[in-house]
Amino acid sequence: MMNRLRLFTIVVTILVATFYTTSHALPFRTPSKFDRSNLGLQRWNVVLVEFEEDNTPVTTGNGSFLQTWEDSDYEYILDPPPHNKLYFQSHLKAISHYWRHVTHQALHIDTSASVILPDGAESVRLPQNIRYYHPADKPDSVDYRLAELVYDALRILKEDHGENSLTETLILFHAGVGQDFDFSNMYDPTPFDIPSFYFDESFLSEYLSSEAVALIQSLGVKQGIVLPEMQNQLELNVALNGTALLMSGFLLGLPPLYNTETGRSGTGIFGFMDQGSNNANGLLPIGLSAFERVIMGVQSPERADNANRYSLLPGDILKIPVSSREYFLVEYRKNAGIRLDSLYQNHLSDTLPDEERYETYLDALEKVRKMGLADYSLNPSTGVLEAVENYDITLPASGLLIWHVYDPHKTLFEYPENPNGQTIPMVRLEEADGGYDIGKNYGPLSGSVNQGWKWDMWFPKNMGFLDNNSHIYNIKDIEFSDRTHPDTRSFSGIESGIRLKQFTFTADSASFTLDFLKERPEHFAGFEALGTWDFHNTGTPLPYGLRENHLVCLEDTGFVSLADLSPLAVNAENTAILPYENKLILIHSQDDYSLIRQYQIQENPFQAISVTSTSRSFTLDIGSLVLDNKTLFLPHHDAVNPGFSLYQIDRDLVSGPFSTVSDSSRALVYDHSLLVGSGTFLHYPDEGRIEQLPFTIGKMVSYSDTLIVTDSDHGGFYYYDVTAGRLVNTRAYQQDLIIDEIIPLDLPETRGPDFLLLGTQETGKSLVLTDSDGHPWNGFPVKNSYEALRVYFDRNDLRIMALKSDGQVDILDQSGTQLSSYVITPDPFSFFLSSYGTGLALFSEGDRLEIEGDSLHWAYPNGDIWGTRHLRINATAPDYPGGILIAKDLIYNYPNPVSDEKTYFRYFAVEAEYVDIRIYDLQGKFVEQLQQTPIQQQWNEIPWDVRALDSGVYIAKITITGAGSEKTYIIKPAILK
Repeated sequence: MMNRLRLFTIVVTILVATFYTTSHALPFRTPSKFDRSNLGLQRWNVVLVEFEEDNTPVTTGNGSFLQTWEDSDYEYILDPPPHNKLYFQSHLKAISHYWRHVTHQALHIDTSASVILPDGAESVRLPQNIRYYHPADKPDSVDYRLAELVYDALRILKEDHGENSLTETLILFHAGVGQDFDFSNMYDPTPFDIPSFYFDESFLSEYLSSEAVALIQSLGVKQGIVLPEMQNQLELNVALNGTALLMSGFLLGLPPLYNTETGRSGTGIFGFMDQGSNNANGLLPIGLSAFERVIMGVQSPERADNANRYSLLPGDILKIPVSSREYFLVEYRKNAGIRLDSLYQNHLSDTLPDEERYETYLDALEKVRKMGLADYSLNPSTGVLEAVENYDITLPASGLLIWHVYDPHKTLFEYPENPNGQTIPMVRLEEADGGYDIGKNYGPLSGSVNQGWKWDMWFPKNMGFLDNNSHIYNIKDIEFSDRTHPDTRSFSGIESGIRLKQFTFTADSASFTLDFLKERPEHFAGFEALGTWDFHNTGTPLPYGLRENHLVCLEDTGFVSLADLSPLAVNAENTAILPYENKLILIHSQDDYSLIRQYQIQENPFQAISVTSTSRSFTLDIGSLVLDNKTLFLPHHDAVNPGFSLYQIDRDLVSGPFSTVSDSSRALVYDHSLLVGSGTFLHYPDEGRIEQLPFTIGKMVSYSDTLIVTDSDHGGFYYYDVTAGRLVNTRAYQQDLIIDEIIPLDLPETRGPDFLLLGTQETGKSLVLTDSDGHPWNGFPVKNSYEALRVYFDRNDLRIMALKSDGQVDILDQSGTQLSSYVITPDPFSFFLSSYGTGLALFSEGDRLEIEGDSLHWAYPNGDIWGTRHLRINATAPDYPGGILIAKDLIYNYPNPVSDEKTYFRYFAVEAEYVDIRIYDLQGKFVEQLQQTPIQQQWNEIPWDVRALDSGVYIAKITITGAGSEKTYIIKPAILK
């Protein structure tokens, strides 16, 4: 499919400083994870491929490798003929030298052992011409024909040349020029040339017959790349080095740093797996970025969790976490002392007189060598540039590069198909000029700004930065913080508090001060926290979860591996781990298969030992598990055959499945029994009966012996009398709110229940704290896009922890006032509270935030780690000291302002005996008197009808008497009509 050809933007520069956008075309698949076993010594066979000869004008050449420039040909400087085995051996040496140099010898491709095939012949000759293998006029056939090219080459290599064993990794060089560049505004006369591409077993299996795949497997081949013999075309010198090295990056498992759907660059000339591979017209690919070196594991960054002064030498990397998956990488890069492009051409940002410009990049490279700045090796027999002493010779300046990184797959860089085309990109260069110009199209006069230029690097008195910041903030030199352009905010735009300032530079180093302007969580990359448990019986719970296919716990000294789960495709989305007595119960569900396994915790050595294992041929809704005594409720993830099963932990026995009438089932523990909600039905598994409600059941919670259900059709919540089988209230409370989350509260100053609600109204998302009848507390509703809530208490004061999908966590009090705000990983798969140290802690994926608090209330999505959705109330009523008239000295009116008929003065009476309210306008004119004898130890309300009054602010003088005392309160209701 044509839409499966992936594009990537590069810059080609010619002598008159005209810029052409070029595109590398790639097939559907790119690697999904870097395999560090690729490091070390590698052997890659090379196969040379020619085609049936033809003279069609829509492809380059005649199907055979070029042996000499024809009289009519433009004689290119780069990659001259003859293109024989020595020539391709030179290109293999260029690939080998690059990887050996940029990985500090960690990766070595043995060119002496990487045999160029076929042995005894110059090439494998395919039965079709070039056009056949890239039918550009039939886009639906392109991937099939590219796969066929690989098959035909390997079949003939086996059948006609006797090769029966090849290396797992191959490079196929074919005759002709690659269809890899889109020269903007230039006519391309050869659209049927073959694009360079990466293939693996999955790609071949999708487009080839099983017999063809079996033949390739019999040779031992698992992956490879297909490359042209050269890239010179349209009288433009373009070296093959850049394309070959970019594609070899895919062989190693590096991800593309451009958007593979649109071709838009993400890192420009600074990213190797992007436009940087084609620097100097492909002759001089850039060295690996800090991001790429970290992924490959050839360099570990220094981690900066503390405010300090930091110094970086060339190649050093500093990692500054934002969350467990998001961080900045800061590196110091030093160019050769002069930018090669400034010798070669007239550059907007780095100009030289005409007499100091050179005709070709090779001439400029020779000038650099004569200046003693960088050496190179050009093979005189093949004309191929095999080695360069400094691959940063194309950097526009020396200075800092700051990379903003986000691991899109929650574990250590398992990247999706288009990692830099996500809503949150995987990596972005924080361009010092603040423009975020890389990858944008500004038309033919944009120069190099949209490919990356000098002002994107951080160095003293960077005019790009100062022009964008000094007139706003009066900044005299570079700074990187929440207030600058660019800024240190998260990808979601949340302030991180990170600030880099007081930069100093020498010829060989860069230093700066790092500080933090707000409190930040601790971060543990790659950790999928699932819960906490007191492993050592010391009263100290430890977080546990998943890390690189291991069940681990997090101790003060670091991670302790409890069990290797590598046989399972383990991630938090399809795995739950629940503590039970001295065991951990693992539930894993994937691809119509579920596994339940019990692990016994052993002290010597400290590890988890599998003791039982049960499997079933159905998938489970991992997020809706409920543990009731010794029984685990297992809801099925099957819309065709909905239902649930029950797992008896002590007996290691699964019973069921039990059918339901809806495709979703949720359960809770009610009165020591399991209660299942499904559609409009309530199921009582212990009693074998079903009841139907007049609406679709949304959320269910139980408060002591009271069941509360929400109406997901119309909104609001009801009390349900389980014994009588009926709704207690005939009209829903908070009926205009479609409730996503309901948390019952047993607040110390009132007789509960109160409710914390999160849901959607016509005006958007709302957070509401209500009394037992759905009346909102003072300060609510809070309009905000919260996605999840957790609740704890700090010295009996209610604390609401509210999470947004972008990773912002707000902590609010019971008046709806925001007390603090933090940034964690966006859309975290786990978000729970636990006791920790002398207080509490939030655990969210790999983020840990210690908070002041002394009592957990609703710590997990469903109340507790076992999903019971049950609140056990305090046995005693609030004990107020004598003489307290109203709880918390709080009386308020709602709504305020009021635009309807009435507003209500609301308070919780403790010993109040009489309430008198006198209302005046702002001129002091008496308006109305309201009076009430309250009922003690409950909420009371006094209505005020405002229909006859004008808009404006009024003053209510409230006098409360009781227990031989009197108190006066002043509040200001507003009327808005």
